[in-house]
Amino acid sequence: MKIETLHPGVSFAEVSAKTGFAFPAARGETFETTAAPAEEELYWIREKLDPRGIRRLESNAGGDALLRGLWAAEVDSDRRLADPRCRDAERHPRHPDPWPLTTSAARS
Repeated sequence: MKIETLHPGVSFAEVSAKTGFAFPAARGETFETTAAPAEEELYWIREKLDPRGIRRLESNAGGDALLRGLWAAEVDSDRRLADPRCRDAERHPRHPDPWPLTTSAARS
């Protein structure tokens, strides 16, 4: 395995220290900086692939507060899905935001 690029602000030593195996020493080797994602890529990541932001757990920067917030959002979503007025409960059992209600007033 070879490192091709490094994210901005990350050193080769940091990458080596946080992996479970040793990389060959980077003697005098310079690395390009990883390109920032395009707006469309960010849209797909944030809105479609991970709308709750579970990816933020990878760094644990938010600590317990982040975990509790994500858990509360899941519990709330499950409560909404259990509500018989939820229009997407059958079609999208894990839809990120299954509201609004489908009352007769909402349909007209």
